[in-house]
Amino acid sequence: MGTLVAVGLARYTYSLLLPAMRTDLHWSYVQAGSLNAAISMGYLAGALLQREKRA
Repeated sequence: MGTLVAVGLARYTYSLLLPAMRTDLHWSYVQAGSLNAAISMGYLAGALLQREKRA
């Protein structure tokens, strides 16, 4: 249960940290958006795979 809580908090905290990460790492909006899209696709893939395991 603790792992689920930590992952959930990390997902929401990431969106707050992204602007600072973009500035500090000198990323363009395209680079930051690509990273965010890749992470979102990973979460989606994990959710879909978990759904298939339960069915």
